[in-house]
Amino acid sequence: PELHRMLVDMFGVHLHSKELRSLFSTFDDDGSGELDLLETLKLIHKFRSSTVSKKLEEDLKMCKHLFAKHDKDGSGVLDKRELQGIMLDIGMRPKTREEQAEWQKILQGVDQEFPGPWNFAKFMRFHDMVKHKRESEAIEAEERLCAEMELSAQDLEELRQTFQMYDRSNRGLDVHAVREIVRVS
Repeated sequence: PELHRMLVDMFGVHLHSKELRSLFSTFDDDGSGELDLLETLKLIHKFRSSTVSKKLEEDLKMCKHLFAKHDKDGSGVLDKRELQGIMLDIGMRPKTREEQAEWQKILQGVDQEFPGPWNFAKFMRFHDMVKHKRESEAIEAEERLCAEMELSAQDLEELRQTFQMYDRSNRGLDVHAVREIVRVS
């Protein structure tokens, strides 16, 4: 039951008892009937690796879909209008001159790294840069709010770890996860 709860909490994995026993025996290297720390870490590593791999696969699939959706002529290259459509789809709506300049800088950076037409590889680099920018902005916003709330960096890190543990879909907490957190607290 404890192993099953850990897998559910950390990775959103639900296993039947037969699958759980099989998994347990796979990682119980010494056959003791219990997982020591090293065996538990090996189990966590396996699931983390597969979770990361799934995220990358989902991200690539989403990017391929987005690219194909906007590559209206099927040429494998985005023209300016098609690229603008993608930018709108991913929520890039710069309102101020500062925001416009920031996005222009990202586009120019991609153009310098990948001269030539906007093919899928160039789009993927753009997507990575946008993703990194948004992650950085989210971290800065979290840090500002924690400072306002007078929470320490350690408090923030603990909150992030708790959030990640309950964010099984990697898209944010659903009502069930919030209910579980409130119940545990």
